[in-house]
Amino acid sequence: MSSNRMRRARVVPIVQYALVLLAAGSVLLFAPRVRADPEACVAAHEQGQELRIQGRLGAARERFASCARNCPKVVQKDCASLLAQVEESLPSIVFAVSDEQGSDLPSARVLSNGQLLSERTDGRVVTLDPGSYRIRVEADGHAPLERQLVVNVGEKRRVLRMQLERARAELAVGSARPGTEAGGAGSGEASEAVPSSESVHVVPLTSYVLGGAALATVAAAVVLGALGKKELDRLEQRCEPDGCGRDQTRRGRNLYIAADVGFGVAGGLALAATGVLVAKLLRGERADRQARLGPWLDRQSAGLVLQRAF
Repeated sequence: MSSNRMRRARVVPIVQYALVLLAAGSVLLFAPRVRADPEACVAAHEQGQELRIQGRLGAARERFASCARNCPKVVQKDCASLLAQVEESLPSIVFAVSDEQGSDLPSARVLSNGQLLSERTDGRVVTLDPGSYRIRVEADGHAPLERQLVVNVGEKRRVLRMQLERARAELAVGSARPGTEAGGAGSGEASEAVPSSESVHVVPLTSYVLGGAALATVAAAVVLGALGKKELDRLEQRCEPDGCGRDQTRRGRNLYIAADVGFGVAGGLALAATGVLVAKLLRGERADRQARLGPWLDRQSAGLVLQRAF
């Protein structure tokens, strides 16, 4: 009795598996086959050949690969042959980037004309169309490097080695005092290289304002003088031979007077601007509140210092 039950338990799973396989086979047998669009196949075939002639081998490879996968066998054969030819002609580069000590920098980025060619330089092959490229390599903490590169047809796995130097320009923020470095440690050499804010003189803002006003007043006075002269010349020609009266020449004379006053005011403004500047220099005021960027150099490193006296 128990043996019959065991036989039935074994037969039921086998029957279930058979039914599943039969259903799957019928679906595959009677399922409608997807046929490729003939026009799309012809277009991919033609576009691939045009791109190949233009030297855009990467794009041509994509067209021929699509044609070789999806088109009828007659077209597939030709597309597969063209794809093999493009693959043989398509160049490839391996970017090998290292630092000053010769250690590899796998996290460097490779760009050309602002476009990213490779996010990493970890030994992977990068395919490029043949032609001339301006390569730029960037890595964090290192100065970027640019190089002109000519890629030839059929060049495979060419290794382009580039060495990056560490970025040496460092911005040290702090007060630049005699006898101290930008970082704060005492060093006579560094203090001599750093331009001290106490030795810098700046022109006061008031002098700039007064000087600008003086120039504007001079320009206005010149215009007024030219108008006055023009007016008097016109009256002189019109009133000959007896001459014009004072009433007739009043406008021209007033313009001359205004021009003279303008020149006088401009002179006063220029003197005031000069006086402000001289007074500032005599008082010994320095550029204490101005931040200035200057170079610093010692025996081990160099950089830029942002100095400000407090």
